[in-house]
Amino acid sequence: MLLVLTALRLLFFVVHRHAFSGYAWTDLLQAAVQGLRFDAITVVIANAPLILLHLLPLQWRAARWYDRMLFVLFITVNGFLPLLCCIDLPLFGFIGTRTHW
Repeated sequence: MLLVLTALRLLFFVVHRHAFSGYAWTDLLQAAVQGLRFDAITVVIANAPLILLHLLPLQWRAARWYDRMLFVLFITVNGFLPLLCCIDLPLFGFIGTRTHW
């Protein structure tokens, strides 16, 4: 997931490189490192419920429906994160800023 988010960040930079033309390469590299740190903590926080559900000593943890539920949760959470990044690609051209909550 971290690789996907980093690739989307790189794609964002390539698509909107005109918006970053006034910055030095050192500033862009520092922003890339900060972006990687942000993506890492985002993945951990977004997947925290999944991690917790895997670690809890529940009696039905071995049940097939529980595994399917965890899989659906995994796909939902990890599908939503890249979707948010993909929304930023065209939206930045219109409003001039990234999506923020």
